[in-house]
Amino acid sequence: MIGPENNLPALQGAKAPLSHPKRLAALAQTGLVPGQPPTANETLDRLTSLVAKVLRVPLALVSLVEENRQAFVGMHGELPAPFSQRETPISHSFCQHVVRTGQPLVIHDSLLDERVQGHPAIRDLGIAAYLGVPLRNGVGHVLGSLCAIDTVARTWTTQEMEALDGLAGFATAELEVQRGGSKVGSIREQGDRASHEDFEEQLQLLVHDLRTPLQSLLLGLQTLPLLGEHNEDQRDALELAMRGGQALVALVDDILDLGASEAAPGGRMVLDLETMDPCRALEAASYQVKAMARARHIDLRLQWPAEGQPVLGLEADWDKLVRTLINLLGNAIKFTPDGGSVNASVQGREDGESVEFAVRDTGRGIAPEDFERIFERFVRVGGAGHRSSGRSSGLGLSFCKMVATAHGGSIEVESEPGIGSLFTLRLPCVARRSQQE
Repeated sequence: MIGPENNLPALQGAKAPLSHPKRLAALAQTGLVPGQPPTANETLDRLTSLVAKVLRVPLALVSLVEENRQAFVGMHGELPAPFSQRETPISHSFCQHVVRTGQPLVIHDSLLDERVQGHPAIRDLGIAAYLGVPLRNGVGHVLGSLCAIDTVARTWTTQEMEALDGLAGFATAELEVQRGGSKVGSIREQGDRASHEDFEEQLQLLVHDLRTPLQSLLLGLQTLPLLGEHNEDQRDALELAMRGGQALVALVDDILDLGASEAAPGGRMVLDLETMDPCRALEAASYQVKAMARARHIDLRLQWPAEGQPVLGLEADWDKLVRTLINLLGNAIKFTPDGGSVNASVQGREDGESVEFAVRDTGRGIAPEDFERIFERFVRVGGAGHRSSGRSSGLGLSFCKMVATAHGGSIEVESEPGIGSLFTLRLPCVARRSQQE
């Protein structure tokens, strides 16, 4: 996912990501306490040592970015005096730019790069070259960055970028384990005070958080071949681990879809609405499925609105929208043969009343008589011999339709057997939603 073809348009009129309440809450669940020194994580320290070895840098960090500082829960190397060895003020953070944009930051020569010229970290921390990739939670909030820092200018290679991106999967998995432990503690503290419905909801949220570390571990496993040659037995073990991880992700998806369906009696889904940039939602969803695409050599491409188009405004439930897009992208990848392609786009309709997400694959397609049935609960189509036959609960597209309906939008499919499918999700823009309500 690192490359100019995946760069998002510049943020315009969006909330400052560093202060987003949900993002800050997710940071707190990792054990990071504002105003207190961060606790070193042994696993993440080992990971940064590996990063330093593979990329041949003196400094590697797992940086969690708060509003006023960056805290290093994983670290290899030392910062110059008088800085603390586990944090710096936000004024000296390159990683904050990774969080603000949600994109990797590649700096070959800090003295020549206009984006960071004059940055105090160049003078005070000696940063000459920087490579950082985002660390995301399960619903796309960027908590921080895994970064490699050199004290001399250098040209980062594509292989080095891909290696760091893959190793970030292990960092994300560890952070999500920390968050999961925090939620387990919360559920235990509720004890008998919680109603059965509340308890089930908390367990459902916990299961949701299992998905990200699983996907992150898959991404990390995909990176291992970049770190050196493996013998046949090692390659077989990696393939076995990948298949097991993918099966677990599929199981978690089914549990999540079932819970979401049961939580919406009569199709009435409760929404937690916020104004957002729909490009960010699609980007966040793509990060959750890129390991699956990479494992099967599927070309996953994202297309953004053309330069000069008006800024898209969408009022939606971030968690449910990202989950819906993950379902659509995941299905497209799952039903596309190895080596195929999946293209996803977001754009405003010409009438200015809705935002349109489109996901197109080069899979086996869907028969016309099944167009309506695929959105029903527990329905699976595809027939015997299909790669996904028998491995899905048939709830994913049902959930997608429920989310679309709850937002006052729609979802439809176009498909031709043997050619592929196109799923289109339309949601009303902010102004249009207010008229409907």
